[in-house]
Amino acid sequence: MHSVRAPTLPSSGGPSAAPAGSLVAVTGPVGSGKTELALALTGLYDYEGSLTVGGRELRTLTSEERLATISLLDQDSFLFSATIAENVSFQSLAVGAEPPPALASAVRTAALADDLPLFSDGYRTLVGELGVRVSGGQRQRIALARSVYPRTPVIILDDPFSAVDVATERRMLNRLREDLAGATVVLFSHRLGAFPEADLILVLRDGAVAEAGRHEELMAAGGAYARIFRAQQWLEDNQREGRR
Repeated sequence: MHSVRAPTLPSSGGPSAAPAGSLVAVTGPVGSGKTELALALTGLYDYEGSLTVGGRELRTLTSEERLATISLLDQDSFLFSATIAENVSFQSLAVGAEPPPALASAVRTAALADDLPLFSDGYRTLVGELGVRVSGGQRQRIALARSVYPRTPVIILDDPFSAVDVATERRMLNRLREDLAGATVVLFSHRLGAFPEADLILVLRDGAVAEAGRHEELMAAGGAYARIFRAQQWLEDNQREGRR
C-alpha cells in the first residue's frame, strides 16, 4: 500500500479541515487510497503530510491516547464465536439481565436494535465463528455497534453500508448523526447516498485529495463526484421503477 497525502482532521481553516462533530465523507475509485487513508487515520500507518486531531499531530499520540481518541470499523471486521453483547462490548450479559445503557445505546446507533426481536436470545444470541449465524447486514451492524460503543471523539467507518439496503443505510446514518453529536465521523464509501448529509466531502485520486467541499459545491463543480453521484442516482431510480 502506498502512503497518502492526507487532510487535516479535525481542525479549522482549510479546504480539507473539519471541525469536531463533523461528518466527513470520503470516496474515490479503486486504488485511490481510501483504505490507506482509513488506516492512516488510526495512527498505525505511515502517511505523508499532516493529520491532526484536537490540534495534535496524529503520529505523536501514544497508543493509549489513540485508543481513547479513535475507533475503526474496517471492511474485514472480525466477529467472534460469542454473543452479540460480547462482540459489541467484550462483556457477557447474564440471563434475564437488562443490557447496560452503553451497550443498548451502541446497538441502537447501529440500527441493530430493530433486529433484536428476531434473534433467539436477544443480546445473548451466539453469532457463530465469523458471524455465520447472522446475515451479512447484521454482521456489519454488530461490528458498527462495537466501533461506536467506546464513544471515542473520532470514529472511522470504512464502507459500513456495503451489506445493507438503501433504507437501512439511511436509518443507520440518521442514528449516527443523532447519537454521535460531538464526535467526528469519517465515512469511507463507494456508495454516495449518504454524502449529501456530509459537512465535508473528500474525493481521492492516486493517494491525494482531488476534490473537497460540500455536496452542493461539488455538484456545481461538475467533476468526478458529480458524475458518480448522478450515475448512482440514475441507477437507483431505475431500480426503484423496476420494482413497481
